[in-house]
Amino acid sequence: MIATTLTLCGLTANAQTGDPVAGAAKYQTVYANQAWPLQPKSGSCVGCHGSAQAPSIGFNGRESPAGIAFAIANNRGGKGFLDGILSAQDIADISAYITNPNISVAPVIRITPSSLALSGTVAAPADGSLGVVNTGARALFINAISVSGTGFALNAAGTTCRLNEPIAVNAQCQLAVRFTSSQAVSNAQGFLVINHNAPGNVSTITLTATIGSGAGITVAGGPLSFPDTPVGTSSPEQLLTLRSTGSAALRINSIVFSPGDYLAGPGTTCTPGTDVPAGGSCTLGVMLRPVTQGPRPGSVSITHNASSSPTTVELSGAGTPSSSPVARWSASALDFPATPVGSTTAAQSISISNTGGAALVISAFSVSGSGFQLTDETCTRAALAPGGSCSVNLRFAPAAAGASSGTLAVSSNSSPPAAPVALSGIGVPEGTAILITTPAELSFASTQVGQSAPALTLTVTNTGAAAATLSAPRVSGPHAEDFSVTPDAACSAGSILPPTGRCVFSVVFTPRAAGTRTASLSIGGAGAAAISLMGTATPAPASLTVDVGARLDLGTVIAGSRVTRSVRLSAGAADLLVGSVVINGPFSIEPTGSCGRSGFSIAAGQSCTVDLSFSALSEGANTGSLVITSTAPGSPTTVQLSANVQRSNAARTGGGCSLAGRHAPVDPLLPLLLLLSMVLSLARARQHSNR
Repeated sequence: MIATTLTLCGLTANAQTGDPVAGAAKYQTVYANQAWPLQPKSGSCVGCHGSAQAPSIGFNGRESPAGIAFAIANNRGGKGFLDGILSAQDIADISAYITNPNISVAPVIRITPSSLALSGTVAAPADGSLGVVNTGARALFINAISVSGTGFALNAAGTTCRLNEPIAVNAQCQLAVRFTSSQAVSNAQGFLVINHNAPGNVSTITLTATIGSGAGITVAGGPLSFPDTPVGTSSPEQLLTLRSTGSAALRINSIVFSPGDYLAGPGTTCTPGTDVPAGGSCTLGVMLRPVTQGPRPGSVSITHNASSSPTTVELSGAGTPSSSPVARWSASALDFPATPVGSTTAAQSISISNTGGAALVISAFSVSGSGFQLTDETCTRAALAPGGSCSVNLRFAPAAAGASSGTLAVSSNSSPPAAPVALSGIGVPEGTAILITTPAELSFASTQVGQSAPALTLTVTNTGAAAATLSAPRVSGPHAEDFSVTPDAACSAGSILPPTGRCVFSVVFTPRAAGTRTASLSIGGAGAAAISLMGTATPAPASLTVDVGARLDLGTVIAGSRVTRSVRLSAGAADLLVGSVVINGPFSIEPTGSCGRSGFSIAAGQSCTVDLSFSALSEGANTGSLVITSTAPGSPTTVQLSANVQRSNAARTGGGCSLAGRHAPVDPLLPLLLLLSMVLSLARARQHSNR
């Protein structure tokens, strides 16, 4: 190749000849960007003539190499000075540019796949690779490679792409990525950002990874089918074998039987919290103890640290009439409300039924605990036939202030014997207000972080003998800020709630973080009551807000000037990972903004700024875009940029590229100047003759 010079639009530029595409690109760059020393106001050839005139610049539309050579040889258009300077290859380069002033000779980067999903285990990192191919017309150079996202890294062992080394046309190299984690991870996100010399200059690849614990499980022996079993008795035990088949230990987190007809047997060695080493096993013994007659379908659910959790085994069996009587309470506990000392509650009833196959004979009941009284019962009058039931009524009359507990036990011929019923109650000083809440606790539906669950209502009733003066409700506990309480008029602070009076509170759950969220609500005043609040919060998806929206128009800008604008990026209710911030078109990103350019995070609820600049070089409409790749849904986020460049009034009326060129009108001041000049000349001539 020979370095030559070309005078184009009054400019002298060096060009590498020997390649028509390279030569055309060089002349294209000169025409569009290099300033014309003789007319600095125009900025460049394009600034004076406009890009549409490129095909006719210098050679009056003769685009072919032969036409250009003829113009030089015959000094057409004053181009004879190029004779002997330009070679035939130079002329071919010039022809290529004039024919197609928009010719592209850049390298083109193609990355496959366009996104990379990795999977592995705690014991074995997740690996993947991407191919980088140069499909353009020039050598591709990679200037920088960055990987962002916790756990993601470039794997040097598998990477063949080298920084600042040319990737020839149609050649390729490889980028290897690795993800590691010390615990199981689902759908981790990251970015691979490549800076290069291809159009756009930045390529961003989305990375995702899922890491299993490395544990594995198989269950042998299921499903289980049990023989018909008399109600209230236990079937023979059957065993399930749980084997740890992965590369890491299998942890048993929970074992849940459903319904209550099944239970773990004495042969069980798998218990919650058990770690079964890789290759090891444990056993789960299962028995059927039907509580009623008929088919008793069920299951046992085992949660663990393997990716297949939970593991469920189906269970089946049937309850048959027992040859023995079986006593079964309708409830396992009775709870009495707070009661003034010296007062007695209304009676509460509990029933007992015979689920066995023989007559149940109940001989007596016994009640323990201070203040609990059995008022009447219908069970000792006669034997209960299989399927029959009877009732027992109790009340609570505290003798002293404070909590009381006791039991209700039954003596009968039941096999097995019925367990006692737990009793509880609270005594309060005589003549005080007693506030009771209904329900006793509020549990909210699963709610996304930052969103609000539908409000739940809480009714407060004064069951005491005195009026209650209410104070403002108070929420306390580990996640008190997630719950807000609004009382109705009767429940407002300072209100008096008379005996038997009631009012309503509205409670809203707005979680600030994921997981189980709990708090306690205290209804203040005499006879204060407390209620438990609970809700489950699911993680909020990352979100990105750009303060200028989808479009930023800088308006009209005077040629030669420079304007700046700050764009604010804000994260929503979750932390936001930004892979890259890329700008396209005649716009630039300044280093003064607080946002990075690639691989940075914006904390939930926080923001940062990207400072943009625009130098008004090309007259007319200028467009570009700001592209933000992130973990927000719908990424990438694109902001369209625009600006309209106009020359100043001075540039329009005072000079320009020519006074009366082929494409420019005559300066409107010239006729006036000529007229004034003629008037002055005539005046001076008359003065001279009068002398």
